[in-house]
Amino acid sequence: MASPKIDLFSGKFAIKSMEDVMRRAAVSALNKFGASLLVLIRRKTIEKYNIPNRSIDRRLSLEKATQNKLSIVIKVGGIPVKAMEFNPTQVAEGVQVEIVRGKPVVVKGAFIATRKVGSLLGIGKDEVFLRKTKARLPLRRTYDIQIQDLISTDEVRIAIKQKYDDEFADLLVHERDFFLSKMVT
Repeated sequence: MASPKIDLFSGKFAIKSMEDVMRRAAVSALNKFGASLLVLIRRKTIEKYNIPNRSIDRRLSLEKATQNKLSIVIKVGGIPVKAMEFNPTQVAEGVQVEIVRGKPVVVKGAFIATRKVGSLLGIGKDEVFLRKTKARLPLRRTYDIQIQDLISTDEVRIAIKQKYDDEFADLLVHERDFFLSKMVT
């Protein structure tokens, strides 16, 4: 920790220290709030969609605030969610997957198959495939949904705004008081 500059002939020491305390409190509050937002986004998404936690966690990340950058960024990315992550079942018309809870969808003409060892697509895992043409080959793996589409809903936006309005100011005051108490001792 860098020590503040002391000027014995003016009150600059107290002001500089208070600026440091407020900046550290803001960084801490932003980072804690960002972590709680990740949990909120995951919960809201899982309430509506039939997707495992691990699928969301692999595609969400938090860029934390620092002393020089007082902002947080929640990044959403990664490859689309595979149909196999929605617990598909083979039916006569194709493959049935339940993306939205309680609303199963049938992907017509699709089928579940195990990839062969040494295949260019990977080693021995079940996948949902769809034929590109009427011919036997070529096949393509099906990806049902982009994670960005799951997360960027009005319910999630409203929940984030509500959480900010309800909790952030109190969290910032709490962190400020914590860092002030450390400064006094």
